[in-house]
Amino acid sequence: MNAVVELLGGIGVLLYPRILLLGANLTTESVAISKLYALSILVIGIVSYQCFKYFEKENTFFRMIFLAISTYHLLIGFQLYGYYNIDLMNSIGPVILHLTLAILCMGVYLKESK
Repeated sequence: MNAVVELLGGIGVLLYPRILLLGANLTTESVAISKLYALSILVIGIVSYQCFKYFEKENTFFRMIFLAISTYHLLIGFQLYGYYNIDLMNSIGPVILHLTLAILCMGVYLKESK
């Protein structure tokens, strides 16, 4: 699920970078940064897909990647919440999405580490 969300989000932000922030009065630099972020999202989606495809329960490397992805979503969720509070974002949806993915990834991590 994480791979699908990240791949779709990366493609969406890459094609329409103004969706990341409010779209009004964005500078060329902020659009360029949005596209760089989109590329990062795509890479995380590819890594997530590869982990899903080649997952081995006994391998701690995969568990560490799940933990890293969970931490990523938690930190992005908090950062986006800060943007939402200072009106750089007009929707709380991405905050909820990232925090939900953080909880789900942490759940997978805890379930598979038993």
